[in-house]
Amino acid sequence: MGLIILAVIVGTAAAVLLAIEIHADSFGEWFVSAMLGFMIGLLTLLLGILPSFVYDTSPATPSKQEIHAIKDNNEVHGNFALGFGSVDEEQYYYYVIEDVEGFKSIEKTKVSKSKIKEDANDQPYILTYKHRFNSAFARFMYGEYSGSYSYEIHVPKNTITTEFNIDLE
Repeated sequence: MGLIILAVIVGTAAAVLLAIEIHADSFGEWFVSAMLGFMIGLLTLLLGILPSFVYDTSPATPSKQEIHAIKDNNEVHGNFALGFGSVDEEQYYYYVIEDVEGFKSIEKTKVSKSKIKEDANDQPYILTYKHRFNSAFARFMYGEYSGSYSYEIHVPKNTITTEFNIDLE
């Protein structure tokens, strides 16, 4: 919210100062001043977003959802040739959740943003953490949350399996 307020103030100030500087006395001159002020305000907004990527965040209070099925997509397609590789897709965990009305839907999370843990629970569940800015200034400028998430997937003991297939042909 603070960033929007800053952009409006800067844009308005730029428009007024530009109109004063050119001694605007016609509609066309005021219109040009207003448009340039708007563009300066927009530029302020765009440049002001950049610091949001470097502010520290931490996971906030998680939300919990029960999982009805889970699978990873370990069938990654790509190629590799002497120190050069390419991978065509990112790895995800896919899982089925049930919403408040009883409808089931398939969700996915990136493996790189997820942790998986075996514990004594019989019903698997996922904890979703919204990342919150640590700095009060960042929360004022950009809002409470950064827009990134992390996940903890809890599954019953002996759920995680590893299959090895060594083919020397």
